[in-house]
Amino acid sequence: MEPQKVYSTILSFTKHWGGFERLGVYRADGRAVAESVRGLEETLKSQETCTEQGYFQRAIRGDEDISDPIRSGNGRRIFHRDCGTNLEFEA
Repeated sequence: MEPQKVYSTILSFTKHWGGFERLGVYRADGRAVAESVRGLEETLKSQETCTEQGYFQRAIRGDEDISDPIRSGNGRRIFHRDCGTNLEFEA
């Protein structure tokens, strides 16, 4: 995966569809390839991983995972996480 192409795609997707608080693409080791919440250079320097998160472990195993409704950090949206994919609805 080319990080610049992934980052450009994420930005295009969020601009077209809007309403996402966070959208990211992650490698199998849990490190981000690109995220909508921070610039590409900062993302690539980060050593953070999401491997300890239950949703990530289930996604890697190929298990279906649909969360209970979660209120977003800004409180304006409610979303469900489906193997790391957020389906958002206006609150």
